[in-house]
Amino acid sequence: MKRHIVLKKIHIYFSIFLFISAACSSGTSKPPSDTGTDTGLCNPPCSGNQTCCVNVCVDLQNDPTNCGTCGYHCNQGEFCVRGHCQL
Repeated sequence: MKRHIVLKKIHIYFSIFLFISAACSSGTSKPPSDTGTDTGLCNPPCSGNQTCCVNVCVDLQNDPTNCGTCGYHCNQGEFCVRGHCQL
């Protein structure tokens, strides 16, 4: 087999491998298991889905600076979706 054909096949297989690897990655970051809530310090108390984090009411389900738990910051470019950081 000619060398350029072998190199072309290697390039194709490597490209396929990279594509599959990227597609299989979840792209999510999980917050620590400890909720770390700072309850009781917000006045007036938080309502609905909100939690008190350092004297501020936040929604742990979609706040990228308090994602899933108080003080858990999503990485740059990630969004907080249902309490988990996602790309």
